[in-house]
Parts: sequence; structure tokens; C-alpha cells
Amino acid sequence: FQITRGFAHRASSESDAVRASISITQNIASALAAFDLDASESILNNHSATLPTELSISLRNVLDNLRSYQPFLPQSLFQTNPETIIHNSPPGIECGTHTAAIVLTDIMSSTVTWEK
Repeated sequence: FQITRGFAHRASSESDAVRASISITQNIASALAAFDLDASESILNNHSATLPTELSISLRNVLDNLRSYQPFLPQSLFQTNPETIIHNSPPGIECGTHTAAIVLTDIMSSTVTWEK
């Protein structure tokens, strides 16, 4: 019994750490999915010691990449108040009650076109 007691205690501690990491990662991922970069960074900064080093580094890289890509993405992605979100759609051709549109874009300047 003494041999398995230590193993059971370590396994329980490990399981608790994994659950905590999953919960923290889920909160960070939810904030990143909503493009709430400040909330993501706050959660990551407050809990980075709880996360495995590799996971913390990977999440930090995702956050840093989104911050560096932010100027090139539509600003409506970064608005957190649903009432102020601007819904841009491409110009289309009216066909009765439906609108048809074809969007051709080059990645370099597409955000400039949609943000006008």
C-alpha cells in the first residue's frame, strides 16, 4: 500500500495540473478567438507559471503574431462590443431578393478595400 500511495498522490496532483492547464488554455483560446488580445495576454501573464513551458511559449507566439498582423486585419475583428461591430460585405448584384457577389482579392491590399 505504501508503494502505491505515493504514486496515487502524484497521479492526482498531475491530474489537477492538467485540468488547470486545460481550463486556462481554454480561456486564452476563447479570448484569442474573439480577437480580445488584451484579455488573452492578461490571462497568459497571470497563469503562465501554471502552464507547461512549451504551451505557454506557443500561446505567446500566437498572441504576438496576432498583434503583429493586427494592422493588416479588418478592425471590425477587434471590436468587442457587438453593437459597434461593422459588418462589411462585398458589393453585389441584386437578383430579386438575393444578392450575388464575387470577391477577388490579393492578400496585400484586401483590408484597405474592405475597411473603406
